[in-house]
Amino acid sequence: MTDQKKTVEINFPKLLDVLGGIVGRVLLSPQKEQSKSVFKDLKQGKMLNLGVLNYGETLKIGAELKMDYSEFRGPGFNLDVMQAALSALLKQLGIKLKAQQDIKLMGSDEGTQLIGIPGVVQVGEQPNVLMMAVEFTNRTSIVVHLMFMDPDQFMAQPEDAEADS
Repeated sequence: MTDQKKTVEINFPKLLDVLGGIVGRVLLSPQKEQSKSVFKDLKQGKMLNLGVLNYGETLKIGAELKMDYSEFRGPGFNLDVMQAALSALLKQLGIKLKAQQDIKLMGSDEGTQLIGIPGVVQVGEQPNVLMMAVEFTNRTSIVVHLMFMDPDQFMAQPEDAEADS
């Protein structure tokens, strides 16, 4: 007997749409207590089980959610700030998907795809940038990473702007 691996093509925009919807329902829920509980667990570094995605008739993929806010700048990281950043990210993702525009992806050797759509939130004078990545694991599951990234890398430097003139 030979072990044959089956290759499955996944429609990535459709997958992003589904994952964005699930993450939105979990963290932007109108039931504040549910969102608070999920946010607290994520903030403590726990991985949240999002359930199983059915892809076609035979493929079932588990989905999980993680959050990293280690690069969040300034005080005041709370549910409201997270929700504002996530709303901005999901709104831009939805616009791109609806218009069927290309979405910039930055891949890694480990199978993680960083989605090139930022969710920017301003806390006082400090901007913060939320990004989403999708990791395809070896155990037939997908991990959605929500991560705040160093906002300085997204800011245009004045000397760069002058060089372009």
